Amino acid sequence: MYFGISFTYRYALTKEQQLKFEYIREYFAKHSENIPMAFVLGFYVTLVVKRWWEQYRLLPWPDTLALFVSAAIPGVDERGRLMRRNIVRYAVLAYVITLKHVSVRVKKRFPTLQHIVDAGIMMESEKKIVEMMDERSPMAKYWMPLVWATNIINRARKESLITSDHVVQTLLMELSEHRRRLGSIISYDTVCVPLVYTQVIHPLYLLFPLYSFCFSFF
Repeated sequence: MYFGISFTYRYALTKEQQLKFEYIREYFAKHSENIPMAFVLGFYVTLVVKRWWEQYRLLPWPDTLALFVSAAIPGVDERGRLMRRNIVRYAVLAYVITLKHVSVRVKKRFPTLQHIVDAGIMMESEKKIVEMMDERSPMAKYWMPLVWATNIINRARKESLITSDHVVQTLLMELSEHRRRLGSIISYDTVCVPLVYTQVIHPLYLLFPLYSFCFSFF
């Protein structure tokens, strides 16, 4: 845009037209100082980028929980193996349910709960429970699989597959952190940038080419 205006100014305008062009530019440059456009746009961009980066940092990594579970419930017996697998599966299921509500790509990959069942992340009996809860409330049920995982941890402690209360506490704290991160992601999707601020920024973006024109040198 700048080179187009510069080319027009230098080669397409007469001397008289160039003088009028410069007068108009100086007029807009003088009055544009009354609007802190650079500050407002910079603040908005900073806000949007910060929200995006904080949401990325909130994405949980089930790997940490998987390592803790592997150390907390050792052994090669079938009972312990199923418990380890189900705890991690529930963490992944909670992750999928959360992203299903905030990500278009995940929504396309898992448009229904049946697709999650077909992927092996949810069992048919669990799907029926979630569907029953959805009839009562449409809110995201990302916390339900974490409750199921907590029940498995308590059962493992009662059966002495987990030998220490401190280990139970560590696992529950990791599940709580997992739930906190997922809840924060839902909150970011629910509470957006105030619409009135977006409406103020939109005309400023439309005026930004004029703002750049006012402070350009030809």
